[in-house]
Amino acid sequence: MTLAGLALAPFAPYLAHAITARVDGRIGVKAQLDWSDAAAAPRLRLAVEQATLDAFTLREGQGRHGQDAVALKQLALSNVEVDVLARDVVLGSVRIVQPVASVMRALDGRLNLRQWVVAVPASAAPPAGLSAAASTSATAKPGGRRAVRKPLPAPTAAAEPVWRLQVKEALIEGGQVKFTDVMAHLATRRPTEPLRFDLTNLRVAVQGLAWQGERAMAPAVGQISGRIGAPKRDKTTPSGGLDFKGRDGLLPLLANGKLRIERFPVHLFAPYFADRVKLTLLRAEAGYSGSFALRQLPAGLDVNAAADVLLTDVHIATLPDSAAPASADDTDELLSWQALSLKAVRVTLKPGSRPQVEVGAIALNDFYSRLVVTEQGRFNLQHVAAAPEGTAGATGASDWNAAPLAASAPATATASTSAGLPLDLKLGITKLSNGRIDFTDRFVRPGYSAALTKLNGQLGAFSSASREMATLDLRGAALPALRCSKSAAS
Repeated sequence: MTLAGLALAPFAPYLAHAITARVDGRIGVKAQLDWSDAAAAPRLRLAVEQATLDAFTLREGQGRHGQDAVALKQLALSNVEVDVLARDVVLGSVRIVQPVASVMRALDGRLNLRQWVVAVPASAAPPAGLSAAASTSATAKPGGRRAVRKPLPAPTAAAEPVWRLQVKEALIEGGQVKFTDVMAHLATRRPTEPLRFDLTNLRVAVQGLAWQGERAMAPAVGQISGRIGAPKRDKTTPSGGLDFKGRDGLLPLLANGKLRIERFPVHLFAPYFADRVKLTLLRAEAGYSGSFALRQLPAGLDVNAAADVLLTDVHIATLPDSAAPASADDTDELLSWQALSLKAVRVTLKPGSRPQVEVGAIALNDFYSRLVVTEQGRFNLQHVAAAPEGTAGATGASDWNAAPLAASAPATATASTSAGLPLDLKLGITKLSNGRIDFTDRFVRPGYSAALTKLNGQLGAFSSASREMATLDLRGAALPALRCSKSAAS
């Protein structure tokens, strides 16, 4: 069987029964079919030497409002063997070149992918009385009596064999995913601005992938790389990079290998946790270089990670004034740093055990903080996490109006000591370099403010399993300043 340049567009009326979007492209196939209905040795096998799908597009919408939701330059299959009776499929090689997909989540939480498929109507219910009539049958007996016969048991179908799929080699190169989430900003002050990010230069290579229902299969060798960032016209603007090499499995769930992340734009995904913090994340980039291993056990996940972690170019501000227009950028810088480096980080998660986190060394460079003691004697950084729903903090600013700092310190220490951390934490020496703090105390009368600059020093190692205090060595310069009105020069 040979097909060359078969266009999909003329088959649109047939495809419309299954898919709403318009499909276009060209198909080429070179295959052999082996079929026999002999009772002694039936056969139904398909051997595909090569199959291609070129210039494929899946277009949603009509007219000028339509857009290509999915497009790819070529999908090529080779050395494909399908044994229908044995339910066995072997794909020798799968290659997808330059696929592009536009994925959007609407306000109702539905993905546009679901709109492409024609909804299957619910099966029609049997007419009233039909089920009762079908479930029993009656025969007349002498004397007018009716004998009710019990329904016949339904025949039990033999368990059919499970399909087995094997992919020897699969490659996706030059891929791109454009993601838009309109629902993500519902928890922010700007719900009209959807979250957008692009995954570009996507490359996925897999070898030895196998699947057979619920049966455990050997993990496959895989590699994933790409770049992630905000959609911008300027192609020279750098975006975050991701590269993973290792082994992956589905049953049981397994992933282990080397992972490298560079300049991952954390701030792009701030809307997903905006309702959990009382801060505005203006910018933050994360990096990860190391290994990790994850596997699914009957009791839960077993995770081990060892890497160096870097969090750079971080800028955190206060929340915008709720009375200000949504378009106004009326935030004040609260916390920032140039680089936070965590060396020799080890994370261990085992079912039924406390998580263990160990950091060999920490370095914080070029940091800034605006530290304020409120009129109630509370630090402005004490309540950056949003209170759970149903608590006093969820209804307003009542959690800020707690007891003064001096009076509440013993109670806070006692509560934290009795509750304890939910994990075992061990931190090495923390080095501080070139810091600056703008300090304001509104609890005392009159108010006091000072600028602390040239902060350098280090914090000694400590552990949650020990009661020993860590030593702190901090040096810098303090410049007190008088509080003045907004109209006066500072």
